[in-house]
Order: sequence, then C-alpha cells, then structure tokens
Amino acid sequence: MNKMKFIITLVFSLFLSGTSFAEMKDINLEKSSVKWLGEKVLGKHYGTVKLKSGKIDLEGENLKGGEFVMDMTSINCEDLEGEWKTKLENHLKDKDFFDTKNHPESTFVVKVAQSKGKDAWEVTGDLTIKGTKAPVTFVAKKSDKNTLDADIVFDRTKYNVKYNSSRFFENLGEKVIKDEVKMTVSLAL
Repeated sequence: MNKMKFIITLVFSLFLSGTSFAEMKDINLEKSSVKWLGEKVLGKHYGTVKLKSGKIDLEGENLKGGEFVMDMTSINCEDLEGEWKTKLENHLKDKDFFDTKNHPESTFVVKVAQSKGKDAWEVTGDLTIKGTKAPVTFVAKKSDKNTLDADIVFDRTKYNVKYNSSRFFENLGEKVIKDEVKMTVSLAL
C-alpha cells in the first residue's frame, strides 16, 4: 500500500509542478530534406545533405525541442555536372570547408522554441559544424500536420569554415565566397 501511495503522490506532484509529458517523434528520413545554398561574388552553388537521424519533441501541437544530425559526407551539389560537380563536392568535403574525414556529422539541437502564432515558432538552438558549436535563431513553421519547415541562415566562419572569406583574406576579388550559408530544412514526422 505504501508503494501505491508513493506512486500516486509522485504523479500528483509532477502534475502540480507543471511538468509536461512531451512526445518525442522520430523524423521520417526518407521524406525529410536539407538543402543548402552558398553564394559567391559571381554566382552560387546549391545542393543537399542527407539526414542521419532526428527527433522532434512535441507537447500536443507545441514544439518543445528536438534535434537532427546531418551526414556531411553526403554533401551533394545539384547545379553542376560531371567533373566540376565532383571537384566541388570533394572540395566541400576537404579541410578548406567541412573536413568530413574528421567531422562526418553536423548537428542542430533546439534549446528554446517560442510560439509565434498558430503552427509557428521562433527557434534558438546550437548548430555544431566541424566540432564547433554556435547558436542560431530562425522561424520554424508547420507546412502541414506532419511537416516542420525552416530557413536557417548561419555564418560559416563561426564554425572555422573560412575559405575565401573576405573577413580573413585580402585581395580575393571575384573569388570571394559569402560568409552566410542558407539551409532550407523540411522535417517530416
């Protein structure tokens, strides 16, 4: 009987303390996507990165947390073909950019999600690239009942990706690569 009283007291205490019982949902990797866009003075390149895993923490219809892991070895360029495509993908994987041999994964972990109206949140979390963690903030929205979408912009130089950045190298001229990288993330539940 004492054991039953303890369990009832514990459950009641959790209820009164405002503790919520959120539901962690796995991301559907086949239906989810991460698209990237990198720009330079005379153009841009774009492509995809595959997700390795991910979870979204929901309490009812409210976003409470989550995380996703990107497979950096899967970097794909979609605007080039043949030899130039291979060269760019290999360069993105080497030490000038993401050093995928030593850092095959990048992660994003939600720290705070504040409601911005129905099915929209301002999300702040930690993005980790090349072993370096820095915060980013963006708006995430439900595009339908089972999909969460976000446009994330981050400064690549905060993650030690400085190749051809005008902040670190002079006289680059038309070889300057912009520091901001854009990711369009769609997470299907």
